[in-house]
Amino acid sequence: MLQRQKEYLIQLIRQVLTAGGTITVYGWRDSNHNPQTRECAETERISFIERKSKIVGVQGDLVIFTKYVKHADRYKMQGKFNIYPRACEISIIKSVLLECKSLIVRKKIQADIQHSDFNGVNPGIITQDINELEKFLLLTEVIVDGYDKFACGFKSHAEKNPQKLVGAHAVGKLLKETGLKVHVRNLIKGNWLEPIVQPGKSKVGWYKAGEKLQVRMDADRTEEPSDPIEKAIFLRERKPFIEEKIASIEKELQFWQNQLNRVGKAEDLLRQFEEL
Repeated sequence: MLQRQKEYLIQLIRQVLTAGGTITVYGWRDSNHNPQTRECAETERISFIERKSKIVGVQGDLVIFTKYVKHADRYKMQGKFNIYPRACEISIIKSVLLECKSLIVRKKIQADIQHSDFNGVNPGIITQDINELEKFLLLTEVIVDGYDKFACGFKSHAEKNPQKLVGAHAVGKLLKETGLKVHVRNLIKGNWLEPIVQPGKSKVGWYKAGEKLQVRMDADRTEEPSDPIEKAIFLRERKPFIEEKIASIEKELQFWQNQLNRVGKAEDLLRQFEEL
């Protein structure tokens, strides 16, 4: 498990416990217990359920699977519980619960803590199913094709050149890496690339982004991770870039809106002259 995934799981558990919820760790064996996890079980906030032939004893506001859980069991629970989508090592679960130890207390004790810490205002239980959130991220994923990958690579190379040029060798390498089965001359004809012949040279040694490639570069479609948690982290990290992009588009849109207003005024002026 990546450190970022672990941090997300800790945040999720703390959110559930702070809101007064309970958690089931499914696929736990009695031999996995240590004094700390037995204390967690005694609070009745964390239930440690052993995997059996039939799924029994699963309840609460969040279900965490151990590495012993079969994929079929996880599939059967989808849509019925809020599920953390990744199976976890026993050592990770113990470590995560230790991070949340201060919140793993009996409900009556927690009510007193919350009254003191939150001035009587407690956050609610998670309202949206984790599986639904994951499904939304997958269904709304930006489709990235070979040309988008090529544009991303080209942009990366161009940013290192003062004239935003990319060498012929680098372009050839990018085509192979992105799996684009297209000849450079066709990219030139299609206005994807603009060939550049340097002074004193007879052959094309550099390329500049053509109109079509520039559009792809500006769109900045980036391939997303396949793992739901990594995908969520990836999208969160792109938030500043997206907000900056929206602000830039809004500014440009305002400019062209002003131009359209000027056209309207011009049409009014010409109409008045025509009526004289």
